[in-house]
Amino acid sequence: DVTGGEDTALVAAGMFTCIQKDARLISYDQRKNRFSNIYNCIEVDKLRFQEKFRISELIAMSGALVTGHGHFNPGSLTGEALADIDKIWKIYLDNLFTWHKNVQYLQAVSKLHSGSLHVEASMLSPSSVGRFEKPQRKIMQELGDAGIIKNLSFTAGSIVFGYKNDNIRRCLTDVGMCLELFVYKTALEADFFDDVSISVIIDWNGRIAEPNDTTNEIDVMLTKGLTPVFISCKTGIPSTASLNEVHTLATRLGGSFAKPVLATMNNLKETAPSLCNRAAELGVTLIELDDLVDGRLEGILRKLV
Repeated sequence: DVTGGEDTALVAAGMFTCIQKDARLISYDQRKNRFSNIYNCIEVDKLRFQEKFRISELIAMSGALVTGHGHFNPGSLTGEALADIDKIWKIYLDNLFTWHKNVQYLQAVSKLHSGSLHVEASMLSPSSVGRFEKPQRKIMQELGDAGIIKNLSFTAGSIVFGYKNDNIRRCLTDVGMCLELFVYKTALEADFFDDVSISVIIDWNGRIAEPNDTTNEIDVMLTKGLTPVFISCKTGIPSTASLNEVHTLATRLGGSFAKPVLATMNNLKETAPSLCNRAAELGVTLIELDDLVDGRLEGILRKLV
């Protein structure tokens, strides 16, 4: 039994079967990171658990299935792409309170340039909510100086530029992507976890394309041994529903070893203390703005497993 089950009836049934068939029965103690002999396998008492599991393998233990990736495929986030994440993150932090306005503008003009990396648009663009958006010159200039966008120019009433690639376009047109990518990059470069992935799509019943399938996209996932970590990223103040969601996903798809985490660009102890209390009740680890800015993210993730 390595799935984290705590049902003594299952253990009893297992022992009965093992005695009848003279089979071996062992269990895994997560806290001690070792196997325990339940019946007829005394040699495991000396073993330390050293197996490494991929995210897809741990999810399969729950009867679910990893079917792919959403916004980003981790295979495309290597080398130069990881360096670009650092550049964008720095600009994001320097312009935290105006970043969303720039994203809203880029979303509006992207609808006029669907699938194209080249943008040539008016400085005022109508948004989906009926108001006109405009680019934040400071942010756009910093993105241009960093090489994130190319050939930036402002003319009378218009702007021209090109996204460096599709990943950059997706990042700059979704307000939550900077946080998601930064958390992913930090975990990946820690060189500590067995598996790290982003935008993980999971089918709950493990069978693709069935009617009324339940699927979820997990922003960032990590594994260490038999412990999966489910991370939900929210730029705004998270709702109680967000806490409940990541807790439910971790419990259903990761078993009792799973660790639910919610990362946010807010200091919730100041802005939403009641949410902190609810997170503690559910066992959801909160990663707040100060943790991200002060370099505590990697340490928090390591401590979880």
